Amino acid sequence: MEDKCVTEFAKNSCEKVRVLLKNWQGKELLDLRVFAQNKDGTWVPTAKGLCLQTCQLNDLKAAVKVLESALAQEDVV
Repeated sequence: MEDKCVTEFAKNSCEKVRVLLKNWQGKELLDLRVFAQNKDGTWVPTAKGLCLQTCQLNDLKAAVKVLESALAQEDVV
């Protein structure tokens, strides 16, 4: 599988987060990576990010649900 950008969203005014599907050494990976623009305006990946095997997606979703619950209890959302 070629690297595939599934979606992206703004992190701030000069960075964005891309959600990528990748294949590395035969393993399917989910990569949430921060991208920034270089001097010529091209978006390039930074070292900031999180890379998981796709089989860990349910663990990530469960963690997000726990986070949402914690934020709701704090009335932060």
